[in-house]
Amino acid sequence: MSDHHIWEAALQKVDDQSVFISSARPADSVETMSDHVAIQQKAMQYFSEDIPGVPFPYEAFTTFVAKSSHGMEYPMMANNGATDRKTTVHEMFHTYFPMYVRTNERRWAWMDEGWANYNTRLAGNRFFDNDFDPTHLFSSNSGVMGTIADLPLITSSQFLMDPAYRNSSYLTPEMVYAILHNYLGDELFVKCYREYIHRWAKKSPTPYDFFYTFENVSGKDLAWLWEPWFFEFGYADLSIESFEKDRLTIINHGSKPVPAFIEINYRNGGQKLLSEKASVWSNGQNKLQVTIPDYENVTRISVNKTVTDLTPVDNFYPSIKSLYKEIDSTAEFPGKYLIEGYSIELFIEPKDGLYYVNIPYMSISSIIYPVDKLQFISIDGLMKITFNLDEKGVCKSLD
Repeated sequence: MSDHHIWEAALQKVDDQSVFISSARPADSVETMSDHVAIQQKAMQYFSEDIPGVPFPYEAFTTFVAKSSHGMEYPMMANNGATDRKTTVHEMFHTYFPMYVRTNERRWAWMDEGWANYNTRLAGNRFFDNDFDPTHLFSSNSGVMGTIADLPLITSSQFLMDPAYRNSSYLTPEMVYAILHNYLGDELFVKCYREYIHRWAKKSPTPYDFFYTFENVSGKDLAWLWEPWFFEFGYADLSIESFEKDRLTIINHGSKPVPAFIEINYRNGGQKLLSEKASVWSNGQNKLQVTIPDYENVTRISVNKTVTDLTPVDNFYPSIKSLYKEIDSTAEFPGKYLIEGYSIELFIEPKDGLYYVNIPYMSISSIIYPVDKLQFISIDGLMKITFNLDEKGVCKSLD
């Protein structure tokens, strides 16, 4: 009935039915949301045919876009303030959890929000962006890990407030599902995931039903994963102990198992990725030795840039502090900058011999290290910063 909204709709074929998809959005969003219905169609196709590979279970889905913030799921619809693809896909996935598989979000929010986060990442990487890099399915949340806000996932969500709630409901379970996926592999993971949905659709599973279903279908004992991540305090923390000749030694200081992704850079500009599944730590060992090919031409090695880690600064060879010594102008870079096109302040700040990029508005803080004299990269590899100098060689802006 609104005279200041645009209503668009389309049909999406799912098995033997056509699902009615619609989007009601502000009239002034014509340019920024012209593909909003198409995004919903693509997401529904991916969820139905790929992962989890369960046909969308209802006959319609509608997204209402309001000028508020965030998004909120309801049966067969969502009210979204944000108009980005991530929010749109995330809220649609909630149709599976908790609408179809009726998990108890008040007690264990990770049983729906964690899956929504992880499936949004899967759909974004593999379907929308055609990105099958396994390291990109992981996310770092080490800012909370190991603090008083980092509680075992089995803790009832109704007693939590941010940052503990966000960590336990969204970030940590997303990481655990990625670890589980990486360990089982695509085929077995999807088989377990689909069976979990089929068994518990229109029912109310507890965490134990989730654990038992995956173990039953996979035929594997997964206690080495469930116990530390869901029932115990602790943290994940790998570090590079040494790199001698062709032998890289990685030490596990933590109690929560994570895979080891070893990224190797060579003098000719080439890269190589080696990996070990999180189960490598399941027998109680805390040391891993990896043979590095063409070791004489290695320039840099990093371990788990995108995987949560308590002290990521010790996951690099050579050390990050030694990389600063290769350039002679880091003292020029600290200061306040404005992000181009936005009225958002970014700060480059030194601390304990390291350099950090801090964006208070977005709650982002990360160590940065140099790629060359004017280019820096964040420790997780997701943010690249190029400093621009004026004619006098003074840093005036960044990209």
